[in-house]
Amino acid sequence: MLIFPPCFFILPYIPDRKTHARACEDLNVHEEVEAGCFLTGHPRIHEPVGSATLAFGEERVYLFGHGAAPLGSVRYAAICAVTVESHEAVKQRFNETRLLRLGTHLMSFRARETADGSYVIVEWEDDAPEAQRHDGIFCFEGLAADRRARHLCDSILHHAACFRRFTGARLQTSFVEILTAFETRRCEHCGKSLRPAVHKAAA
Repeated sequence: MLIFPPCFFILPYIPDRKTHARACEDLNVHEEVEAGCFLTGHPRIHEPVGSATLAFGEERVYLFGHGAAPLGSVRYAAICAVTVESHEAVKQRFNETRLLRLGTHLMSFRARETADGSYVIVEWEDDAPEAQRHDGIFCFEGLAADRRARHLCDSILHHAACFRRFTGARLQTSFVEILTAFETRRCEHCGKSLRPAVHKAAA
């Protein structure tokens, strides 16, 4: 009798694509990825959104919840920065006044101190005459939380960089610096260098 040693297979993390197929088709969305739990950071969204997804369109990124329609959107040109942070880093970065925007969910946020979670922070400015800065906070917990958070971060950078190259649009100066650094390394989102990929598509 042959006895084989136990084998362990680690399946790669594959995000859901086009969960909201009809809306994505209407909005000409290229891709939809898991976004964890959206806690706060959009003036039209007043409650946290569990199991959120981000859908990347031509000029905007859309936030979806369980419903068929997007809950809000942000222009690529309005994004100032995208980073991955730990719970402790988020607490240090955002003072108590800014965290009060979580409203009744502030206690829930504080209770996450011992949780294994990563956060994606998207800083952006709205279209108001006196542009206001907003901080979109996406929380990932549980299995491969850090990897899932970095995948979302890379997805945002990937689509914003492609938008910039194909349209020649001017983006926020701080965001351009982040995109420049992103373009010089291997893109974890598509698995290859971004520059050759974009040049090939543009040819």
